[in-house]
Amino acid sequence: MANFLNTLQSACQSQPPTTGHLPISPSQVFSLTTPSPSSTTSINSAAPTPEGGGGLSWNAKVAIAISVPVAVLLVLSLLCLMFYVHRKSHRRHTRKHLTKSSSHRSHRSHHPKNKPPPAHLRYNQHYPPHPGHRKTLSADTATSEKEKNTFNRPFTFPASSVHEEVSYPAPLRTPLRTQATPSPHPTFKTHSTSRTAHTAAHPTTSPRARLPSHLTTSPSSPPLTASSLSPPPLNFRPPPPARGLVSWEQRGIQHARTKSLRDSMRKSGESGQTATTERVKVAMQVPKGANISEWKEETRTPTPVTIMEEGPGEGESRSVHQDRAVKNEDREKATDVRQEAGDNAEGQDNAWRRGIGTAFALSLVTLAAYCHASSLDAVLDPSDLRSRALPNAPNGYRPERVDCPSNRPTIRSAADLSTEETSWLDTRRNNTLEPLGDLLRRIGIPDFDGPQYISDHENNQSALPNIAIAASGGGYRALLNGAGAIAAFDNREENSTTAGHLGGLLQSSTYLGGLSGGGWLVGSLFINNFTTISALLNDPSKTVWRFDQSIFEGPDKGSIQLLDTADYFRTINNQVNDKRDAGFNRSVTDYWGRALSFQLINATDGGPAYTWSSIALADSFAQGNTPFPVLVADGRAPGETLISGNTTVYEFNPYELGTWDPTTFGFAPLEFIGSNFSNGLLAQSERCVRGFDNAGYVMGTSSSLFNQFLLNLNNTSIPDFAKSFVADVLESFGQSNNDIADYSPNPFYGFRNSTNRNAQSGRLTLVDGGEDLQNIPLHPLIQPIRHVDVIFAVDSSADTDTIWPNGTALVATYERNLNASGIGNGTSFPSIPDTNSFVNLGLNTRPTFFGCNSSNTTSITPLIVYLPNSPYVFHSNISTFTPSYSMETRNGMVQNGYEVATMGNGTVDSQWPVCVGCAILSRSLERTNTPVPDACTQCFQRYCWDGRTNSTNPTPYDPPFKGQEIGAEVSAETSAATSRRGDVTVVVVMLALSTMLLGAI
Repeated sequence: MANFLNTLQSACQSQPPTTGHLPISPSQVFSLTTPSPSSTTSINSAAPTPEGGGGLSWNAKVAIAISVPVAVLLVLSLLCLMFYVHRKSHRRHTRKHLTKSSSHRSHRSHHPKNKPPPAHLRYNQHYPPHPGHRKTLSADTATSEKEKNTFNRPFTFPASSVHEEVSYPAPLRTPLRTQATPSPHPTFKTHSTSRTAHTAAHPTTSPRARLPSHLTTSPSSPPLTASSLSPPPLNFRPPPPARGLVSWEQRGIQHARTKSLRDSMRKSGESGQTATTERVKVAMQVPKGANISEWKEETRTPTPVTIMEEGPGEGESRSVHQDRAVKNEDREKATDVRQEAGDNAEGQDNAWRRGIGTAFALSLVTLAAYCHASSLDAVLDPSDLRSRALPNAPNGYRPERVDCPSNRPTIRSAADLSTEETSWLDTRRNNTLEPLGDLLRRIGIPDFDGPQYISDHENNQSALPNIAIAASGGGYRALLNGAGAIAAFDNREENSTTAGHLGGLLQSSTYLGGLSGGGWLVGSLFINNFTTISALLNDPSKTVWRFDQSIFEGPDKGSIQLLDTADYFRTINNQVNDKRDAGFNRSVTDYWGRALSFQLINATDGGPAYTWSSIALADSFAQGNTPFPVLVADGRAPGETLISGNTTVYEFNPYELGTWDPTTFGFAPLEFIGSNFSNGLLAQSERCVRGFDNAGYVMGTSSSLFNQFLLNLNNTSIPDFAKSFVADVLESFGQSNNDIADYSPNPFYGFRNSTNRNAQSGRLTLVDGGEDLQNIPLHPLIQPIRHVDVIFAVDSSADTDTIWPNGTALVATYERNLNASGIGNGTSFPSIPDTNSFVNLGLNTRPTFFGCNSSNTTSITPLIVYLPNSPYVFHSNISTFTPSYSMETRNGMVQNGYEVATMGNGTVDSQWPVCVGCAILSRSLERTNTPVPDACTQCFQRYCWDGRTNSTNPTPYDPPFKGQEIGAEVSAETSAATSRRGDVTVVVVMLALSTMLLGAI
C-alpha cells in the first residue's frame, strides 16, 4: 500500500505544474519573446486576489480538501480489514470447537454406558401419569436392584412451586392409542391403585396441586379400583410429558415443534445463536436457567426402552429405540445449527468483503481526483466562480406573476440617466481613482506625474478621465479575442501590472459594453461574479468555456455522448416549454440563449434562474467595484430589413431595457419586463412579472447567428436527431421570425405614440445588435449624458474575405450620426475613413486613435482607441459560425487578443503603454487646461488618424504574424500534458474498478 501511494504521488507530481487547461508555456503566454519573469504574464498560474491577500494557493486548498477524506477512507479500510480478519479467525475456531463437541456427544450416544443417566430422572416424579394410559417398564430396563426400587417406589405429588414454573403444552389432537382400538375405560395394571391411594392419603393444601376431580379421593371413599374410575372429561388437558422416559409420539411432536419453530425464525429473518437457543429451550420444555446441552445429556436414555400402552381390552406393545431417536435428533439439530451458522457467517463474510472493497475503491477514486486536481493550475482562486449573480428568478426559466412593490414600476423618459445609475456612478467613480493612479504610475509618462494629477482632481469627478471598453460582435471569435483584451486590462491577472502591460485599465473603467459574441463575454464575466478570464479558462469543474464541446452537442457529462446530447436537448426543450406554459411567447432566442448558458454560466443546467437584473444585486457591482455592463440589440419587426439609418438601438443594463433614440426614447425596469405595461404605466389590476429577463436570453438576443449556424450543421459531426431538432425549431417559427427575440408583451405599448414605431404593437422583437453593421457597441457609450472620454474599441469583426476587420463597424456608427433623420439624437462621433482606406493605410493592422482633436467636432466627442484583431501569435480569423473550438485554438485566440491589446507586451512598440496613458488623459487634460506632455504629443502623432484616405480597391488582405506563432507548440504541449495526466487517471480508475469488482465477488 505504501509503495502504491508513493507511486501515485510521484505520478501526480510529474504533471506539468503550470499548464492547467491552457496548454501554453508560462514563458510564452501573453508574451512575444521570452522576457524576464517580471515582464511576462500568464493566465495559467496563480495570481493574487484583488485584495492582494496571500494565503494558500488553490492547489493547496484542493490538496487539503481531498487528502483528508482520502486518509480517512484508507484508515477505515485498514481497520475494517483487520476486524474482518479477526472475526474470520474467531469464527473458524468456534466452528471447529462446535464440530468437535458434536462428535463427542454422538460418540456417547453410541456408548450409553459411558455415562448412565441419574436414577431420579428415569421416571417423572413431578406429575401424575395420564389417567387413560399407564406406562409399564419392562423388566430388562432395571439393571440393578436399586433401580428397580426406584421405578417401583410410590408416587409422590410435587410441591406447588414446581407446578408454577411449568407451562402446559397444548393438548394432543387425538389420544395416544395402540394399534388396537382401545376401550373408553382405561385399565391400569400395577401400582395405579396404590399411587392414587397414596395421593389421597396425603392431600396438599395448594389448589394448584390438586388432582383432577375424577381422581380425587377422601378417607371415607372405598379403595380405588380400575372399574371404579370414570373416564376423563372431554376437555381434560393432560400435563406435560415426563422429562425422562416419554413416548415416541411425544418425542416426534417435540422434534416437529422445534423444527417448525426454527423454520419460522429463518423465514422471518430472525437469526443469532442466543435467540435460537432460547426459543428451542421453550419448545423442548427446558426448565428456566438450565443449560440446553447439559439438560439434553441428563435426559438421554442409555438403553433401548420398551414403552407399553395398554387398553382395557387387549394390549399391544410398540418398541422403539430411544437411544437412536435421541442420537438422530441431536445429529439433525447439530447439522441445522452448523448450517445456519455457516449461512450467517458466509453472508457476513460477503458483506465485509464488499464493504472493504467499496471503501478502498472510493479511496482510489478520490486519489485519482486528487491527481487530476493537482495537475490543474488556475490563475485565480476559482472560488470567484462559485459566488455568482443571484439566481433571483421566482421559478427557474418560467416567468411568474408576483405582487408588485409599493412603488409600482413605470416606463421613464430617456432625458436623463436613471436614478439607480446616477447613484451607482458616484460610488464607482471614486473607486476608479486608486487603480487609475496606479496605472499611470506604472506607465510612467515622461515629465508628467500621473498619480499626482489624479490626486489633485479627486474631488472633482467631472475633471477626471471617464473610460469605457467596448467588445464587438463576431460569435466565439469575438468572445475569445475580446477575452484576451479584457485579461490584458485586468490587474488581477498575473504579471499584468509589470512593465509593458496594461493591467488596471479594467478597474479604471466606468462602462463595459458588449454586442453579440462580445455580449456573451461581458455576460459570462458578470453572471459569474465578475470573475477573471483566467478563472474561466481554467475552471476546475470544466463547466464553462468548454468550447471544444459543440453547442449543438452539449456538455460532456462523462457518459455516452449521444445520451448526454439527448438529455441536453430535452432539458432545453423543457425549460422553454415552461415559459410557454406560463403564457408567454417563445422564440428561437429562447433555445439559443439556453444553449449558450450551458457554456457561459457556471451553474447546473445553465442557470435557468439567473437574470440580467440580478447583476445589480451582486455585492461587487453594488459596491462599485466593477464597470457598468451594457449589452446592445436592435429593434426590428419580423421581416424588416435593417440599416444603420433606420434602426432603433436598444440597450440592456442591470437596471433597465430601453433606447436613447428619438423613436421610443424611453426605458423600462428590466426586473419587471414581461409585465403588461400600457401608456407607460402598469394598471392597478395588473400584477408584476419577474424572471423574464433570463441572463441567457439577454445574451442570446443576437439570435440571427442561429440561422447561420444551421446552414453549416450538415458539415458537422453532431447527431442527426440534433440537426432535426434545430430544423424543427426554426420551421415552427416561420422564415420571417426565425432570428428574433420576442419581448412580449411590449413594455413600450402606447408610449410616445407620435414617434414610437411599435407603440401600437403588442410585441417588441429584438435582434442581433450587429445587423445594422454597428458591430461595436458604441451607441450607448457615446451618449452625451454619460460623459465618456475614451473608448477602447476591440474589433473582432469578419469584414474581409479572410475574416479580419476593416473598420466597417466604425463607419456604420459614424454614418448613423450624420444621418439627416436625426436618429443620432445629438450624439457626436469622430470622423472615420472608408473601409478601403482602413486596409490600404494599414489602420486595421495596428491600434489607431480617432478623434484626437476634439475641436474638429461641434460637441463633446469621446476619443476612440481602435484595437482591430490582427495576427500577432495566432491565426484568430476563424469563422463566426464555427460551433466548436479545440482547447488549443481557444487558448491561442485568447493569447492573441492579449497581444493585440498590449502590442506584444510592449515588444512591438515599447512606447505603447505611454500612448495608452495619453489617450486616457487626453480629454481630461483639455478640461483642466493642463499642458499636454511631449511624450503624449509624440504618441498622438504616431497613432492618431491624420485624415488621409485611399479609397482604391485593396489587394486581398492576408496580414503576416507580428510575433512568433504558437500554434505548433501549443498542440505539442497539450498532447504531452493530456497524455501524462490521462495515463495516471486511467490507471487509478482501473484499479478502483477492479477493487470494486473483487469486493462484489
